[in-house]
Amino acid sequence: MEAVRLVPTGLRFDAAAASLLHVDDAAGLLLAVAGGAVAAYSLAQPGAPPRLTALEPGPRVAAVRCSPDGRWLALQRAPAYLELVERDSGRLLLAAPARRGAHLVGFFWTAAPGADLVMATPAGLEAHALGAGGRGLALRSQLAHPTRWVRYDHGSRVALLGTGEQGLWLQGYQFAADGVARLPPFQIAAASPGATPAPPAASRLDPACVRLLTLYGRPYCAFADRPGRRLLLYRLFRDAVVLARSVDAGAPDFELGVADNLLLLHQPAARRVLLLDVAAPGGPPGPALPLGLAAPAGGPRPDAGAWRFCLPNLVLDAAAGVGWAAALDLRALAAGARDPAALVALLQRRRPEAHPGADLRALTLSVVRGVLVERPPLAAVRAVFDAAAAAAAEAVRAAPLPPVDGGAPGAPAGDGGADIVAEALQWLHEEEAVPAPYLQACLDAYGAAAEAAGVGAPACLARLALDVALQQGHGLQAAAALLAQPDRASPGAADALEAAAEAGGAPGGGAAADALRARLGLHALRVRAALRRGRVVRALRLARAHRVESLPPAAFLHAAAESGARGRPPVPAAAAAARRRPADAAPRAQATWASSSPPTASATSPCGRRCRTMRPCSRSTSASCRRPRPSPSLRGPALEVVRPCGVSWAALWLLQAGELCSAGAPCRAGRLAPHGACAGVRR
Repeated sequence: MEAVRLVPTGLRFDAAAASLLHVDDAAGLLLAVAGGAVAAYSLAQPGAPPRLTALEPGPRVAAVRCSPDGRWLALQRAPAYLELVERDSGRLLLAAPARRGAHLVGFFWTAAPGADLVMATPAGLEAHALGAGGRGLALRSQLAHPTRWVRYDHGSRVALLGTGEQGLWLQGYQFAADGVARLPPFQIAAASPGATPAPPAASRLDPACVRLLTLYGRPYCAFADRPGRRLLLYRLFRDAVVLARSVDAGAPDFELGVADNLLLLHQPAARRVLLLDVAAPGGPPGPALPLGLAAPAGGPRPDAGAWRFCLPNLVLDAAAGVGWAAALDLRALAAGARDPAALVALLQRRRPEAHPGADLRALTLSVVRGVLVERPPLAAVRAVFDAAAAAAAEAVRAAPLPPVDGGAPGAPAGDGGADIVAEALQWLHEEEAVPAPYLQACLDAYGAAAEAAGVGAPACLARLALDVALQQGHGLQAAAALLAQPDRASPGAADALEAAAEAGGAPGGGAAADALRARLGLHALRVRAALRRGRVVRALRLARAHRVESLPPAAFLHAAAESGARGRPPVPAAAAAARRRPADAAPRAQATWASSSPPTASATSPCGRRCRTMRPCSRSTSASCRRPRPSPSLRGPALEVVRPCGVSWAALWLLQAGELCSAGAPCRAGRLAPHGACAGVRR
């Protein structure tokens, strides 16, 4: 299965009758001059019939261009003037350079203000603007520069002039919205990027070998050095021109194309394509990936000898009159790739809308899973994780830097790769595809890669690291790591620590879980956890300290009653008889416990010392009494201790001095009766 295919676009044109073919990227049209008319085929709707524009009889048309708005056609039939034809009305205007007697080197339409039509003469560039209602052209500005030939790219709005005695120097101008910017001049280097730049021979600098490209929203100048079998790619900045890549093309005959911001070097005779990603990081560029070029099954067979490659990815078969599009097959590309790290980075930089038949996330996930299942050395795993973390950093940052021309932005990154890596690691843990120590090492490797890239790891990885550590019996180390890194704490991690502590696999895990919940502000969960463990008093104190009002009083009452039924050490119980409250106390007793105050116990003691145990004192002196004093914060209505009835003093706190019992009904007795006598107490 080939990674680059020629896909039929539905475009068909009369190749036999066409004397001139031109792909106009500004208007998105294929212009075919046939006889006395210009047929315009829409590239956006290739199946639609062409729109014909009749021409006046005259000499052969040497060049044709369409305005970006599609209203005007500019044709060159003579060296010194242009014909402007309004497509709707057929009105004809003649335009000539402002310099008298100057001949045209080239011309192009722009969308810049004040430069609707630009004419290139040996003296430089002339920017003309159309008058209101199409009433002729008006000269707006002139750029004096010796010019031998000109190239223009509508995507980057950059015009490149060949200057000098033999056209060896290249000078760029950018027609931006804020005016025309002059780029630094440069020469085509004759050696590798590390060597001293030197101009090639005049015969090698053929204007047809110089192309302007837009990759990731940035302008590039590509020079096809066919005798040297190489491609030189220059990055154009406003203050510098840098030789970005020097690629060994492998053959003297190659053509250029662009598919989803990837540079394609077609070798039609060998049916091969070299793929180059200029956004790939790293040191010196290596050889591009060798790929196959396959024609689709059925339909007319493309003839390589009649192919004409037009940017960005259109291939015209001049013999059959058919248009093809060079498209990427990412599944085949992933199947034949040898470097998983480079493949992950390449997939993350692709645009989903450019590959409607491929699921980029699922494809990247399968690549990462395949790498981890094979258990390669951690250096190879780290390389894959570095690529994913770099993609995550690119996704966190804004869209790629806009081009100097202010044109279309570059392709945004995918979802960053962080969630994909997390899903792959989670899958390995659930399927037990790798041993726990190796998975732990992978988690550490991705954490280091994310830190190096300046991005945070997904929160789910903290829970996964905890599960892997608990699986290996490293619960204390995992709890310490979570407490040392508050940003990795999560409710799920706290639940896992608590479950491991209850199972006996993580001593101290309950306290660590409580600390995690405290940092996260999940005080309601802390109260619930304390009630599950039968620590009713602690639950009451936490709820009161943090204003937790989401739990009803019945939850505390049931927990207090169940703590004794399960055989746990019960909270200090009391058989307290509450002083009867006024009749209006019952409605207040039904309010939430957070609005109430804890009672203060007054034990029957000869020394009059107050105790917290709520049991009768058997000491005769205060010196022999070692009972703790009640907390100074415990204030409220005094309770008179009688005999225990199985109701804890925490329950009495909620009972609002005897007004409510665990059954949720007002107490009619005014004081708690002995155990069994009160039908409202439910154990």
